[in-house]
Amino acid sequence: ARHADMTFMGQPNEDEPGAHFQETLLETVLASSGRPVYIVPYIGRPDMKIRKAVIAWDGGKKSVRAVNDAIPLLKARAETIILIINPEERRGAHGEKPGADIAAHLACHGINTRIDSQTVPDAKPDTIILNYLAECGADLLVMGAFGHSRLHEKAFGGVTNTVLHQMTVPVVMSE
Repeated sequence: ARHADMTFMGQPNEDEPGAHFQETLLETVLASSGRPVYIVPYIGRPDMKIRKAVIAWDGGKKSVRAVNDAIPLLKARAETIILIINPEERRGAHGEKPGADIAAHLACHGINTRIDSQTVPDAKPDTIILNYLAECGADLLVMGAFGHSRLHEKAFGGVTNTVLHQMTVPVVMSE
């Protein structure tokens, strides 16, 4: 995986034998390869059109990495939405207008974006992301992986862990 532009892996199906091994392998590749991972959900949709991507943007270095790793895939989309959840909680990670800097960067690569800020302080970010994907009809999610340690994600949950278990569209993650 370290010597590839991107690694493609399938989402482990918890009902299948070997799911624990597949999950451990996926998490290890995400955390150790230094390369982006394109994860295909086990709920296949072969008729899916490639139209709309959502970037789960928090302004952190893992998000920056994921977005830059996904640029070739984003160029193929008719629409790319930069989703920012509760931007006030991470003011230091955003410029004066949350999302504007990354939108300008993507525009330099010919990628048209729009910014959608969601302020929902009582909801968990993973729930907001998954609901947003379904509501807007996205066919790709781009996000950084493991904002917390893997142990913390396993013990207390986290966005990466939830998305890996509940994804319904392909996800590009970088760590």
